[in-house]
Amino acid sequence: MRDVGKEIHEKLVAKDQARRFNRYVEVQNDLLATGKSLVAADSFAAAYERFKQIVAHAEGLWDDACRLFVHDRYATALALSVTCLEEVGKIGVARFQLALDEQVRRGGSPVTQSPIVGRKRHPFYSHTQKLLLAAGAGALVNSRLDRILGLTNVVAFLDQVENGEIEPLRQSCLYTDAKGGHLLLPAERIGRQPAEFHLVLAGEILAEVAGFEPPEFQRLLAKVQQFEKAIGHAHQ
Repeated sequence: MRDVGKEIHEKLVAKDQARRFNRYVEVQNDLLATGKSLVAADSFAAAYERFKQIVAHAEGLWDDACRLFVHDRYATALALSVTCLEEVGKIGVARFQLALDEQVRRGGSPVTQSPIVGRKRHPFYSHTQKLLLAAGAGALVNSRLDRILGLTNVVAFLDQVENGEIEPLRQSCLYTDAKGGHLLLPAERIGRQPAEFHLVLAGEILAEVAGFEPPEFQRLLAKVQQFEKAIGHAHQ
């Protein structure tokens, strides 16, 4: 019989969860404090409709990545998967913004805003910080993800996020380059395995973060599992 306590402890250590979680909270609070709400509206119902539109956009990006993948367009599929993850980061913030904005509508105090900064320094335009949101919310505590992608691989992804390696990866999937006299083409640099990993990762995290209501989680997860099964990936 498995020692569940030992297994949980090993995951906590492997993922460095306490430190990463604190970092995730710090970045999320920073984003909330900028005052930029993607779900600002006069009523909660209207705000929730905007939230659903944001989720639909991220889901559409994932759908497009899936279509590219099945047509062996691995590089562009990976690039869209990363873009989907960035949008999931915004969803993570918008979930909290729904509650905070409703608090203000009911007469509560708004979140203290950070000083206005330029676009390059604005947290919403920092790929690394957005990805930290996605990773923190959807990959940090996710036993299903650990199981179907492998704990070691998930930890490696979290490390890449912190090291700022994801955005260069996305760009290498889209742009040609030259090095040492050799032409570097995205289609020749990116194969099926990394594209599959990031596509499954994006789908799973999308379901985890966007599906905070059980019916929506079940819908998104069933959709992701169906695709995983279709391409021969672990799906249970």
